[in-house]
Amino acid sequence: MKAPFLELKLGAAGIEAMKAIKSSFDPLNIMNPGKIFAKESRKRVVISN
Repeated sequence: MKAPFLELKLGAAGIEAMKAIKSSFDPLNIMNPGKIFAKESRKRVVISN
């Protein structure tokens, strides 16, 4: 599923649950940082280093 539409599909509670699961497995955010939960992007996902 495309990242910009995750919130429409899962709702805010679903996104928060996914973030909690990811942070429990990857507390330092070193595996694919910014890939799934990109900040402030609704039209397209832009990943910058």
